[in-house]
Amino acid sequence: MRIYIAADHRGFSLKSDLLHYLVSKKYVVKDVGNIKHDMHDDYTDFVFSLSENMTSDTDRGIAICGSGVGVCVAANRYPHIRCALGFDSQQIMNARQEDNVNVLSLAADFISLEMAKNYTDTFLSAQFKNEEKYIRRLKKLNEYSHGNCSGCSCHH
Repeated sequence: MRIYIAADHRGFSLKSDLLHYLVSKKYVVKDVGNIKHDMHDDYTDFVFSLSENMTSDTDRGIAICGSGVGVCVAANRYPHIRCALGFDSQQIMNARQEDNVNVLSLAADFISLEMAKNYTDTFLSAQFKNEEKYIRRLKKLNEYSHGNCSGCSCHH
């Protein structure tokens, strides 16, 4: 598993601390930016890099901004990305197990480093349940993302 991590200026400090934590746990982590604190940067630049680097089904991403919302919205522009804003360990576990989320967004303005570590540990350790109903739902999402809605009831 490769982990890509990205943050804008509001998430920069949390990203730096979380990066050190992940490396200390022997994860393979690539920092895709920002590599310096820049009050005028845009989260989109770093989240796009994170999303474009994630080419394997086993890759994981962690995207951080002030609210966690902007990075989540940006990451979900990519059809192969399933990003969820993490706000509770159980919610994150459910997102991994049932929705096969591959990117976790974190809200630097609202969580501590200890919370971020806990959320990240949960995100990286939880496994997709691989049950028929979850597979079926993901298949519909993938079909919709690629312009094929034959398996859903969206009336396109």
